Amino acid sequence: QQAEELLGLPASTAIPAVRHHDSSVLAVSAGRHDPLSDSYRTLRSMLVFLDNENPELRDRASLTLVVSPGPGDGKTSVTANLAAAMVESGSRTVAVNTDFRRPTLSGRLGVADPEPAGLDLHEIASAPLELVLAPGSDPGLAVLDLARVRGNTPGDLARVTARLLPRVGEIADAIVVDTSPVGATAEVLE
Repeated sequence: QQAEELLGLPASTAIPAVRHHDSSVLAVSAGRHDPLSDSYRTLRSMLVFLDNENPELRDRASLTLVVSPGPGDGKTSVTANLAAAMVESGSRTVAVNTDFRRPTLSGRLGVADPEPAGLDLHEIASAPLELVLAPGSDPGLAVLDLARVRGNTPGDLARVTARLLPRVGEIADAIVVDTSPVGATAEVLE
């Protein structure tokens, strides 16, 4: 409602608030069809439709950046479920964590250890993507999450993640990026 008022445009999709829903569990899963899971599918369809309307985007991976001003607004839930909905439609999807202060995206997508093993940050920037992307629970899903690469600032991690995105775009159909709160952290701007 607030976005509609600020932009003067109606929302195409609304994710319903569901009481007692465990947000650590994906709403989008095979065989599940309810207002919550179907709202993420509708969001996916709207994004695909918008991308297909723009001829410049037809031969590139779609890139969706999920942002909000504060913590606890549902960015990670939207990112994880949108990524699951993209995979469900057959898209090779990469979910990207850029919330380096409170990283939970990998866990929500069933990736236990997303860290690029044995690589430091400057090596990651040029490493083969097979060493950087963690496989997700579905063959069509991979996760880029540098949060566990220790000894680096969130800004450094954000800059290397951003440098990897063009290469990720060459192998993916869809990229969905989870951010830290825009109003609370500077690295989102990176």
